[in-house]
Amino acid sequence: MKQKLKEHGVNYLEANGNLYVRTKNVILFLDRELKLDMPKKAGNRAFTPTGLKVVFGFLQQNELINRPQREIAKTTGVALGNIPKVIKGLQETGHVYKVDKKTYAFHDREELLQTWIGEYKKNLQPTLYKGTFRLKPADREWRDLELQVPDTVWGGEPAGDLLTNYLRPERLTIYTNETKKNLMMHYGLVPDQNGNIQVYEKFWEQDDQRDIAPDLLVYADLMNTQDKRCIETATMIYNERIKPEL
Repeated sequence: MKQKLKEHGVNYLEANGNLYVRTKNVILFLDRELKLDMPKKAGNRAFTPTGLKVVFGFLQQNELINRPQREIAKTTGVALGNIPKVIKGLQETGHVYKVDKKTYAFHDREELLQTWIGEYKKNLQPTLYKGTFRLKPADREWRDLELQVPDTVWGGEPAGDLLTNYLRPERLTIYTNETKKNLMMHYGLVPDQNGNIQVYEKFWEQDDQRDIAPDLLVYADLMNTQDKRCIETATMIYNERIKPEL
């Protein structure tokens, strides 16, 4: 990499003191085989793929963090041993503090939500990806699909449209526990890397028959698009459905 930087005329400075600096009149070059022992830091377990599932549960249910850890594990669908590590991680980042021996509280749930949105896109969502598809026939209307709820629900743009009637979806998002074979049989989805339907594993438990992902997840999907119309829709959902309960 250092050789490539030199070839392209890019100056660099390494933490161990090695450097390459070329100006009009001076060239400074130092290259020693000196490696620094970097301290190993344990990753924060609150923002791993597993931790993000737990935090999602905390964001949906304000008092869940103070329920028995076995109940938290069952509600969020993760192994029991992860729960204390996730709570400790939230304490380390300042999102959670201890009120007394048995009670926790959140410093700022809005800030935690915004952190979760970015970490979800980076760390959890890629692990849920099942594939990209298109509808067959191509002119088929997405609203005509009869999803097998609660195994399969809408997320992203179609969910935003169903919640607000403000957005005309261009890219469709589906969260599902169904197999790819069932997706093709039930809905006529065809695998296509250039398709406009992205399918992800459904990672939360659902008791109702709503064909839309939780409001928090729809909000995150829309915010992460960086599309102006989607962000406007996300803001509507946040102000009307999320903020009052957060």
